[in-house]
This record gives sequence, C-alpha cells and structure tokens, in this order.
Amino acid sequence: MNQFKYIVKFLIALITQSDQAWSYLANAETKESKPAYMLRNYFYPLLGIMSFVIFLFAGWRSPNPEVSFDFQYGMTKMVPVLVAYFVGPYLAMMLIKTMLVNIFDLPHPDKDRLTNFVFYSTSFLMAIEMLMAVFPAFRFFEFIALYLVYITWNGSHTYIRVAEKRRWLFGFMSFLVIFFSPSLIQHLLQFLQG
Repeated sequence: MNQFKYIVKFLIALITQSDQAWSYLANAETKESKPAYMLRNYFYPLLGIMSFVIFLFAGWRSPNPEVSFDFQYGMTKMVPVLVAYFVGPYLAMMLIKTMLVNIFDLPHPDKDRLTNFVFYSTSFLMAIEMLMAVFPAFRFFEFIALYLVYITWNGSHTYIRVAEKRRWLFGFMSFLVIFFSPSLIQHLLQFLQG
C-alpha cells in the first residue's frame, strides 16, 4: 500500500510541480533519490500496474466476438509494452549519458541522478499508456505526452545540473530520447515477430 501511495504522490508531484519534485530528489538524503529504492518501490510496481491495466482492458476489447475476455489478445497487447518500458529506460540512459559526455562536454554524469532522471521521466509516459488503455477512443491523450518536454526541461537544470544556456537543448533532446526509446523497442519487437 505504501508503494501505491508513493507512486500516486510522486506522479502527481512530477506532473503538477516538476521543478519542486526534481529539487526534492536533488537532496541525496531522501530515500526517493536512491535508484534501488525508486526502482523497487516506484518504477517496477508502476510497470506492473500499467501492464495489468493494459492486459485487462485489451482482453475486454477483444476483436473476437465469441469470448467475453480474450486472454491471448490481452497478452499480445500487454507484453510488447511491458518489454518496451522495461528495456527502454536503460537504452535512454545509455543515449543520454553519451549525449552528456559527447555533445555537452560534461564529465561523466552521476549514475544515480541519471537513473532517477530517466526512470522518473519515463513513469509519466507509463501513466499516459494507462490512460490510453482505459480510454482508447480519446487519442488526444497521446499529445499529453508532449508535457514530458517540460518535465525534462525542469530536471535538466535542477537535477542533472546542465548549464542554464544549454537547458532547452538538453531538455528537448532528453525528451526525444526518453519518449522514443520505448517506441523503438516496440518496433524492434514487431520487426522480430515479423
């Protein structure tokens, strides 16, 4: 139950007051700023909740009219999203680390901060995925994902400590990497299924 409170509380803070949420995480004394704690109590439970929601709503909306709940259809919709959001943040971390070192000429970034930055930012996209699973007819939810630009922009200076003059560029580039990493994994899975 504490994990659920943590997920709801931090997602709301990230959406409504992202600058304050990043400032809170910048204090290394908080347990939420520890990547192991965040992954165990926030990201992985949220990943499980998202997967379950996608599975349930896809199973109920099966194109097969002969069954009221299609287990197989639910699994085929849920598994690629689960894998994409499990692997995608790790891909995003590698790309952002490379970007920080090679494009922004920064020393190797703090691994803990980079992990938190990517996984907390990705959690916003996971909330959008759940909304789209529950309300598939409302395609405009996809556009809400653009709010991630603001979240990464706030985190770039407050949390990652990119210089103010490069904040917009890094915020936008990290948005692109975080936003498209799960999609890239999903397209790769579709290609492999082939």
